[in-house]
Amino acid sequence: MLTLFISSTIRDMQVVRRTLSNQIEQQLGHQVKLSESISFDWTGEDIIQSCLREVERADIYVLMIGSQSGMMIPDHGISVTRAEYRKAKALRKPILALILYETWVLYRQASDRLSPGIVEFIDEVSQNFGRYFFKFSVSEEAAEIVRAQLSLLLKSYLQLNRSVREIQDSMEKEEAAQAYYRFVQALFRYDQDDDRVLSILAQAMKTGDIFNQEYIPQPIVHLSAVTGAALYRLLESQGELALVGCTGDADCQPAYRTDDGSSYVSVTYACNEAKLYEKETSYDMKEMIACFPMGGKYVLALHVLTKLEYTPAYDRQLVLDQLYGENKAILHTLHLYLERRGRS
Repeated sequence: MLTLFISSTIRDMQVVRRTLSNQIEQQLGHQVKLSESISFDWTGEDIIQSCLREVERADIYVLMIGSQSGMMIPDHGISVTRAEYRKAKALRKPILALILYETWVLYRQASDRLSPGIVEFIDEVSQNFGRYFFKFSVSEEAAEIVRAQLSLLLKSYLQLNRSVREIQDSMEKEEAAQAYYRFVQALFRYDQDDDRVLSILAQAMKTGDIFNQEYIPQPIVHLSAVTGAALYRLLESQGELALVGCTGDADCQPAYRTDDGSSYVSVTYACNEAKLYEKETSYDMKEMIACFPMGGKYVLALHVLTKLEYTPAYDRQLVLDQLYGENKAILHTLHLYLERRGRS
């Protein structure tokens, strides 16, 4: 039996929520969590904490966007439904995203009949679902969509004899393992061809949303895929950090003086700790450059893009820590590889 959390505004979606809950529980035998249900576990906490806890407990998160924004969370500027979605995404739950057909049409027409909060929420979800939602007009359509998607999921789970969470973890681990394997292969296959190694490294790096660490996870910044990478090596006799590899849209300057205080490469090498730098581009985006000291004599510079402005301002160290944490195995392997090469 699976547990589904249905996330939506209640006032305008009450009939849909009840229809969906009844069909899933009575016809499919799964458990549905509705915040308005008498069986919902409040345990003395505030509404928001209780809802987020149930999102965490659920196997599958079902999002339904209607015509209203819903209750806003003080001091956060987002609705409870949006907070639930961000919690599910931060936890990497399987997500089914549905939207009322009328709301979708108004959104596509950029109609002022939709509140700014609804438009922003649809924009946010669209970034992760390729602008694709399951559209429905009546509650029976929504129920049929969820039934069909659950059937597909269950077939996969039954064939593999594993739980939803196990499948999700397995897929993520398999994807990460394949990326790591391709990178390690590149180190041996293209030894000394640093341009090629950096190209494969850039493809293997995991980026995306960086979340804060509050109890309501907020995506504080979204990082593009790595757009470029450069590797510099210390030439002690010349007092320089010389370029040994470059790929993509990176600032591939041939060399930097080790005492150049204006160079992100030189500063990273001098302080021997990872640094995150920013610079504006000519196309309404901001470039972030994450620099990592490597192998004692090297500096790796990774370039990504993000929006020009974020409110509130984010903590650069948090961005850097999560970027490193998501790619620790690959970056540590490169460090060991360069450390060995630096001794030869």
